[in-house]
Amino acid sequence: MILIIFGTMATYSIFGGLLLSLFQVTRQMPRQLTYGLFERTIILYIPVLVAILGGGPVHAAVAVAVSMTVLVVIELRDVRKRSPFTIGLAKAEWTLAASFIKPGLTFFAVSLAGTMVSMGMTLALSNRAGGLVVALFSTSLLLVNFVRTIVQQGMNVLWPEITGAAALQDDPGRLSRWYLLILKLASAFMLACAVGISLLGGDVLTAWTAGRLDVDPFLILVLAVYLAMHAPVLVGSVFGLALNRQADLMKVQVTSGVITLGSGVFLVSAYQAAGAAMALILGQAVVMAWIYKLACRWVGAPWDEFRMTTLPRLITGSLFLLLLAGFLSTSPIGLWGRTLSSCFLVLVVAAMFWRFWLSSSERNLLQTRLSGLKLRMDGIG
Repeated sequence: MILIIFGTMATYSIFGGLLLSLFQVTRQMPRQLTYGLFERTIILYIPVLVAILGGGPVHAAVAVAVSMTVLVVIELRDVRKRSPFTIGLAKAEWTLAASFIKPGLTFFAVSLAGTMVSMGMTLALSNRAGGLVVALFSTSLLLVNFVRTIVQQGMNVLWPEITGAAALQDDPGRLSRWYLLILKLASAFMLACAVGISLLGGDVLTAWTAGRLDVDPFLILVLAVYLAMHAPVLVGSVFGLALNRQADLMKVQVTSGVITLGSGVFLVSAYQAAGAAMALILGQAVVMAWIYKLACRWVGAPWDEFRMTTLPRLITGSLFLLLLAGFLSTSPIGLWGRTLSSCFLVLVVAAMFWRFWLSSSERNLLQTRLSGLKLRMDGIG
């Protein structure tokens, strides 16, 4: 029954995503984001609420399905009311529709590659290490996926702006400036979260599972490194999809997926859950320079300058802080010591980001934006 419910929801998400995209093309992006936030809230928190009330997996699936059905009815009515286009097949141009099949399949392949990695790694762990290791890996990975979801949602807000800037072509350097600034922001945020996870992730998981899960500190540290390394791939993927470069992205994602799964089969046998995390890092490391170079080409950023200036600063600063966090996580400093160390390292990330990663023009831009936001907040208050 659970498979039927979630299979039906997954099938609808294709059609529902198409309808909600009408808000995006008609410049009603906040409404689309609002519905997306409601959907994710239902999927994330309804099962937790059911579990707190004493329900089982079937009860959680039914509760999610009922809640989503109510939201879908509201969404469909709102789309039909606000769409300037006729929804249906009466005025369909089948030749035009057929021309979208190839890019649509390519776009689908990009998403499929990520699913292939997550499911393939789970199957490899289950086959070679058993269900307890799968539970340990999946639960630990939730910390990383939570941060990735936050960054992904922030990037989705910028998606139509990136596409619009590329279409207008009124400022040749705009996309390059946006890419570099967003890359640095995302890298700093994910590095700060990675530092926090490496030091406090085990305590969070222990409290969350009420001590029923034997936390692996080394696994958490490796996943924290993977999170920090994932920033360029995440930012580059959003820019690639927004600029209609899904064919290039498909090659990157498939290559990364094959390397991750291929190495995972051997690493899982030797290191179990930590081996799966190592395979994720290996898959990211192999394609990292590739996605950097592709993104610079898409946005018109000079690759040689990026390779000689921006990239070394990102890598050296991140590597130093991750090594320091790893050392502190294995030191006998206690919970309070890890908490204080985590706060200190997050402040170091912020200082490094502001002083060494940002250019003077980027700092001026952020200061202007923050000053404007403060004035608006003061006006509201």
